[in-house]
Amino acid sequence: MIKKIVFIDKVCLLLLTCLVFSFFIDSGDPLGIRKLSLLVVALIFIKYARDFVLVDFDRIVSWAYIFICMLALYSVIWSSINGVEFVSTLPWIVPLLLLPVFCYVFMQFKPSIVRLSFICAGFAFSICVFVVFVCIFIYGDVVKAFFYSLKFPGWFYLRGDGYPQVYFQSTLAFVVLSLYSFLMGYKKCSAVFLLSLIISLSRFGAFVVVLFVILNYILGSRRLANYSFVLMVFLSFAAIPIMLLLYLVLPANIDYQDTSETVRFGHVVSVFSSMSPIDYVLGMGPGSFFYSSGFNEFVDNIEVSQLELFRKYGLIGYSLFHLSLFCLSWNFLVKRNYPAQICFAAFYFVAFSNPVLVTFLFSIFVSVFLSGCNELTEPDKTQG
Repeated sequence: MIKKIVFIDKVCLLLLTCLVFSFFIDSGDPLGIRKLSLLVVALIFIKYARDFVLVDFDRIVSWAYIFICMLALYSVIWSSINGVEFVSTLPWIVPLLLLPVFCYVFMQFKPSIVRLSFICAGFAFSICVFVVFVCIFIYGDVVKAFFYSLKFPGWFYLRGDGYPQVYFQSTLAFVVLSLYSFLMGYKKCSAVFLLSLIISLSRFGAFVVVLFVILNYILGSRRLANYSFVLMVFLSFAAIPIMLLLYLVLPANIDYQDTSETVRFGHVVSVFSSMSPIDYVLGMGPGSFFYSSGFNEFVDNIEVSQLELFRKYGLIGYSLFHLSLFCLSWNFLVKRNYPAQICFAAFYFVAFSNPVLVTFLFSIFVSVFLSGCNELTEPDKTQG
């Protein structure tokens, strides 16, 4: 009987590892693996829902789901009114609508299995980064042509200084992976994930990891979790006014494509220039396009997640999404799941540099963190 339980646990670990890894490596779905994983998630959901298997959703978490669903419904209606095709809207609402599904599915497994599968998937993702890094260094343009032919989102090429540029769309997942591994006692894995960020030249991501690790040593997990919640609330209120102030002081007639920093400034100027007064309240709708001087083209998404939330959903949608975030964060604090709250805050922080909030990565992270609320979250000091 014990052997059977061990075998089932190994199967569950392998299944969840493959599922999570598929969303890391195929975040833009160029390989089609993500569609298969979504099918598997749907089948697991149907199986347990058909058997009326219930999970304990906290009232606070339930409110988070309600706010998310309200946002999705509202955005579909408003986009259709604005003339945005439903097919264009779909990619921006599916990750939101499937959040409760992911959470329900992950809660069917042991929290220890979910946690370990998350870290194993991250380790597999790290190996992919290292392999591609070496391949670009050796073969250069051949690897670049390979990724280009697949229309793989990210950057894969040999820079002018001879450095292999490797940046997957899900690279910033290493921020959460590194911090979570560190806080849960997997220090060696945490170092590997941080190295992956450094190799990928994600300076901001690596900075956030190092900063939060240092703060954890100084403040301890409990105080850092509480302070990070306060920081999230402050940033959610201050972000849009600060960006609006930047728009008012930044010149509109300069080249914003010089560096990654000026590209983001170009996004700020272009977003506020494109929005009408009614868009400030209701948004332009997910799937809508606008001209960004940062990219010098019409786009439907930009690198600053909070600003993109505001552009697409307006103050109404922006508020609904952040209310959901606050409910989830508050639940982590109430359940004393301090590692989850710290990682959640770090993820929100790095979203200022990349569009990662309304994604399947967000659903994966929330599902992993909520599964850990059902057990003691003190790290296992024996793990390396």
